[in-house]
Amino acid sequence: LDIFGQSNQDAVSFLSDILGYYADLGSHLDMLHESPLCMGIAHEYDNVYWVFDGYNESIYRYDFQEDHGPGWDDHSDGVMARYVEGEVAYEPDVPSHMVLDSASRLLYIADTGNNRIAVLDTESGQEGEDLVRAEEPGTTHYAMDDAVLSTFVEGVDFGMVAPSGLEIIDGILFVTDNSTSEIIAFDMDGQEVDRLYTGIESGSLMGIVARSVEDIWVVSANENRLYRLQPR
Repeated sequence: LDIFGQSNQDAVSFLSDILGYYADLGSHLDMLHESPLCMGIAHEYDNVYWVFDGYNESIYRYDFQEDHGPGWDDHSDGVMARYVEGEVAYEPDVPSHMVLDSASRLLYIADTGNNRIAVLDTESGQEGEDLVRAEEPGTTHYAMDDAVLSTFVEGVDFGMVAPSGLEIIDGILFVTDNSTSEIIAFDMDGQEVDRLYTGIESGSLMGIVARSVEDIWVVSANENRLYRLQPR
């Protein structure tokens, strides 16, 4: 609370001077805007994030680079790259979470609209054409061509309907199904290890995070609840 909702007086003075009128952005944070209907996010390192862009049905890599700090407004160092446009599918009201395997550099994606778990090779592709900067002039915004997106798991083969939450822990990929309310565990070869029916109402089970295979947390959105799952 000593940052959020407060005015940065240094930023107020600077912005007011260059704009010619009083400008107070409060605790305005660094931001980029090119992925409407954002349904999932995964952290890479520092200020670099991967995002599921539902509007363009693509995957974005955002590099905010240097955080401008609260109250300032210079986003021009941001770098935005759009991957595999049209190769993933948006499902309204269902998050499409993602998780990055830092060892393999593979990004696992709950491709909800296509009922699959997809995998993006984040080391593949090359910079393509410049894209329009709809919201942030001065930033770098381009398409990544020829990036490799493959299917890790076809949902229909395992009775999935709407994969949503993803987590990798101890060599196991956990998937929540928003429709069937199951959590399904896969090994890293795409073979089912186990599954659990949670009993949560259909359309409510979403995000998942785990500290071990014996300590799992899931979100039930309709109940506004967080559940912790452990062995007896």
